[in-house]
Amino acid sequence: MNPRREKLFSFMDKIGETPLIGLLYESRDENFEKAMGETSAFGTRKGGIDNLYTREGVKSIWELSGKPKIKVGTHQPQFNPRDVGTLMSEYTGKRPSLFSKWKSKWGKDVVQVGGRAFGASELVEELSHAVQWENPKKWSPYSSRKELFKHKMEEVPRRHAGEKIYEDISTDEGYTHGVVAPKLYQYMRDEGYSF
Repeated sequence: MNPRREKLFSFMDKIGETPLIGLLYESRDENFEKAMGETSAFGTRKGGIDNLYTREGVKSIWELSGKPKIKVGTHQPQFNPRDVGTLMSEYTGKRPSLFSKWKSKWGKDVVQVGGRAFGASELVEELSHAVQWENPKKWSPYSSRKELFKHKMEEVPRRHAGEKIYEDISTDEGYTHGVVAPKLYQYMRDEGYSF
């Protein structure tokens, strides 16, 4: 994460913890706690049928992914990068709006999940995207967010053609859920966040 962005968000988080302003601004940690609800541990087939993972493990992955904003209550879990407007403009050859540029620099990535019984495992799956976008060089086959976006756009026709992109690790969705998500579960096991 950009050090200037992190300083700004850390400052805003401290302000958000104050009594009156806290009513208007939700800090990143408050956002995470609200999204996790009462979940203290969860299991998932992808993480290994014999393992339960702790809330702290999910929080560690959330921190690894740059602490994106989590929205709960969607029917379709998804990840929305903060710079999607600017990247789309550049991809289509248009000039990005000032709002897109501002959001690209100072906005937050957003993860949307349903928050039902399997909300924590759904969150790990979508944080798999966020981890890649936060650090593409380490977690993806690409060196930048721009390259990641370009690859994602190239798979859109395949999705519309009905191809099973989640089963093909050459696609963004396939790589994210077939390679990165299992690595994150392994990370939680290695760090002692499973039992």
